[in-house]
Amino acid sequence: MKQKQLIGALIGKFIKVVYSKNKSLIDVQGKVIDETEDTIIIQEGKKQIRIIKSQVKIKNENQNNWN
Repeated sequence: MKQKQLIGALIGKFIKVVYSKNKSLIDVQGKVIDETEDTIIIQEGKKQIRIIKSQVKIKNENQNNWN
């Protein structure tokens, strides 16, 4: 059963791409300024980067890592 995602749940969060099929996206980080069902847009400095969610794994940098 596929989990339903909460669209917009990442807006305003600071995230980092930790894995991507597109190697140039690895370590991209910034504030999420927009989110759709399939994509997120990250503000990294002065540029905006559109990322396809299904092709990346991200880390929410706002959360503390307890492990």
